[in-house]
Amino acid sequence: LPSSQGSGFFAPARLTVEVEPRGTEVSIAAFATTAGRTHLLETRRLGKSPLTLGDLPAGSYLLTFRDSFAREFSLPVLAHGGEGISVAFRLPRAVPDGYVFVPPGRFIVGFGDNDAMRHALNAPPAHEATTGPYFIARHEVTFEQYVSFLDNLSDHEQSQRLPLHKSNRASLELRKGNAGWELTLQPTVHAYRASWGEPIRYPKRLAHAVQDWRKFPVAAISLRDAEAYVSWLSTHGLPGAHICNDYEWERAGRGADGRSFTTGDRLDVGQANIDQTYGRDSASFGPDEVGSHPESASIFGVQDLVGNAMEMVASAGGGFGAASLRGGSWYYDEWSARLPARWPLDATTRSAMVGFRVCAPAVAP
Repeated sequence: LPSSQGSGFFAPARLTVEVEPRGTEVSIAAFATTAGRTHLLETRRLGKSPLTLGDLPAGSYLLTFRDSFAREFSLPVLAHGGEGISVAFRLPRAVPDGYVFVPPGRFIVGFGDNDAMRHALNAPPAHEATTGPYFIARHEVTFEQYVSFLDNLSDHEQSQRLPLHKSNRASLELRKGNAGWELTLQPTVHAYRASWGEPIRYPKRLAHAVQDWRKFPVAAISLRDAEAYVSWLSTHGLPGAHICNDYEWERAGRGADGRSFTTGDRLDVGQANIDQTYGRDSASFGPDEVGSHPESASIFGVQDLVGNAMEMVASAGGGFGAASLRGGSWYYDEWSARLPARWPLDATTRSAMVGFRVCAPAVAP
C-alpha cells in the first residue's frame, strides 16, 4: 500500500489493531471499483496482533484475521484521511453452524446521492452507524428449518403458523397430509405441487431448473410467525436468536463503504434471483434454493441478501414501524433489490415472496 502525504482528507489514516487472542495474523487489501463492480486488490500481510499501521491512505479496505486454528474472519473498514482507527475485539471461540461472525465496527447506512432517489427507496440520509459483534445466518431460513419448528408445536399452534398466502399475483401453501409435508406454489401462471423430497421443475428455465423446495427460503409467513420461530430457536441451540435488524442486515450486505449491492454499485444478470435472472418469463419466475447465486455473496460471505426472497428486517432506530421488507425478490427488479431500499411491513402481512434471516449476539466468553 502506498504512503500518502499532506493534511486533512489527503493525510494517511492510522490503524491500530488489538484483536484477541494476541498473535492473530492480520492482512489487508484495498477495494477498487471498475465499471460499478467492486473487487479486492492484492492482499498484504501486516503481521500479528497487536500492531499499528501509520500510513493508510483514505479508502475502503478489507482486514482479514487468521487465528491459530486457521479460521479466517473479515472486517471491512472505511478509512478517512487523517483519522485514527482502532480495531479491538476478541475472535469467537466458536461460530454456530450456518452462521458467520461480524466483528464490531462502523459502516455507512442509508442513501445520500440524490434526495429524490433516497425518498423513492424509503432510505434515511447516508450516515455512519456502528454495531457490536454478532452472528448472522449465511442463508435465509428455509422450509426445512421452519418445518423443524412446526413439528415441535401443538396441532393448534401449528395450524396458526403454517405458511399460507393466496392472491392473484402469487400463492403458496404448506400443509401436512397423510404422506407428510406438501408444498403448493404458484409464482405467477404455473402451479407446482411437490411432496417432501420431491423436486420442483421450472419448465422453461435453462439454469437452476430443478429445485429442492425444502431448501427454498420459507415464505408466506407473517412477522409474528417469524418471531415465534426465533423465540423457539433461541431455546434450541442459538441463544439470543432474533430477526436481523436494519443495522445488522445492512452492514452484513454493504460492508463499510455504503455500496448499493453486495457486488458494488452494479448487479449483473444472473448474480442474484431477481426478475431479469430467468428472462422475465412467467413460467420461470420463482424462488431458488438458498445459496444458488454465490456470485453475489457479501464480503462477509452472506448469501441472497439481494434477490430470492424479500426479507423481513426489524427496525433499528425507530421511525419506520416495527419492521420493513428489504433485499428484493425473484419477482421484482434491481431497484427494490438495492441494499438501502426498504418497504413498510405490517406485522400480519403474508406474501409468497417474503421470508427472513436470523441474527444472534456474539458475546465474548
